[in-house]
Amino acid sequence: MHPLSIIIPLLFMLSSIAWSFIRLNRSTTQTVISVTSFVFCCIYSLITLHNITALRSSKIYSSHTCIGDNRELNGYKNRACLFHNICREKDGTWNYYVDPSVPSGKSINSTLLYGVGRHPDVDSFPNPFVVQKQSDTNEILDPWTPVVIKGSIDSAMLSTDAKYTALYTPYWEENFGHFLHDDMFSVFDAMLQFHANYENPSDLQLLVNTDCEMFGEQRLERCNKFHQQWIPLFSSHPVIRVDTLEETKCYQNLFVGLTSFNFHRHHHTGKGLSRWLFRNHILQQLNYKQKTNKRPIITIIDKVGRRRIMNTQQIALHLYNTLNDVDVNVVSNVEKLSPYMQVELMQKTTVLISPPGGISMMSIFLNEGSSAIFTDIYDPETRSSKSLEGYFWSNMHHINHLRYRVSVREVVFDKTSESRGSTNQEVYRNYGNVLMDNDKTLNLALIALNYAKEYKKL
Repeated sequence: MHPLSIIIPLLFMLSSIAWSFIRLNRSTTQTVISVTSFVFCCIYSLITLHNITALRSSKIYSSHTCIGDNRELNGYKNRACLFHNICREKDGTWNYYVDPSVPSGKSINSTLLYGVGRHPDVDSFPNPFVVQKQSDTNEILDPWTPVVIKGSIDSAMLSTDAKYTALYTPYWEENFGHFLHDDMFSVFDAMLQFHANYENPSDLQLLVNTDCEMFGEQRLERCNKFHQQWIPLFSSHPVIRVDTLEETKCYQNLFVGLTSFNFHRHHHTGKGLSRWLFRNHILQQLNYKQKTNKRPIITIIDKVGRRRIMNTQQIALHLYNTLNDVDVNVVSNVEKLSPYMQVELMQKTTVLISPPGGISMMSIFLNEGSSAIFTDIYDPETRSSKSLEGYFWSNMHHINHLRYRVSVREVVFDKTSESRGSTNQEVYRNYGNVLMDNDKTLNLALIALNYAKEYKKL
């Protein structure tokens, strides 16, 4: 409640009482007038004090909170943060503004990071403070550290484009799996973890360090398509490349360190709920209404290029001739399908048979009770079959993840692919196609169909 809402009625009440005394007893007029003057002086002092306090509180300073490795100053590899009122200068520096009157060593306002009793008070952020991109071997590719400035922020500099801004470095965004599950999911999960009041795509602005222009012609086209089709489901604002900003700009809520949440880091334990909410958000934004199949449907993904299933038509025919009351479809060119059509394809599917990699990542849109059979890759060093993304799918509670384990005899190379790659293992991983066995595939399909049947009973 504003103080004036109390002071002004009080003023009128006291004035009314004073003038009532004047009318009833003229001899006390001088006394009442003196009392009224005193009341006016008190009220004026209160208003002045309030204005001074308001002026001080109107100054805008930075603050932040972090999750992840907060007990170690050098825990940047596993740290993500939400910064409030932070500015990017023309030269690319990010400035963090603190009250000059705060004693030395108490400037950085984050009890989560520095209030644990293990570190001395500090006046600057350790460098690096967070990481925006890491390799699969945890090599730091894009560190980020703000600079502490004593002073306040000009409110006119605060961006009003969106409620929240996410700063990140994309991972191979010409690949659908990395684009959706490294980039878009990381942004979405950050908002979940920090309890952001994100209601619709107009609430979010994406600020990136690199964009599609870094890719060649074919990859550029693919990357641009993902941006055009999928980003509007999360942000209604144009994506801004940070190095194109020509003026100082400040952000009220800035997410950084999003590499901590992405698919590439292999940290998926406990992420099933976040993935489920991510999936449902996309369905909601597409306004997709769930449909019921009359019969179970097995969908087999046929693709061109590397790491594909070589005999999709043969497998489909064998399953169709063996299984009763089951439809079997072979689907090609799924990369040309719109987001809505990809969702619809997965929603109608009871059992999915797919190669691993980016093309399999639309499997997140499968319904509860559905199964996904992914072909493994063969590891020549250990002479064993390995799941390429098993660590990811095994943490999806709504998908029954089944592996097609490959033998070396089932791996087939294109004529031009055998010499690619620096190691034999890399060649098998990236260029090994699979010739699936009819009976092995049928056994997995029967397990999956039985799972769907039992799931309906729950």
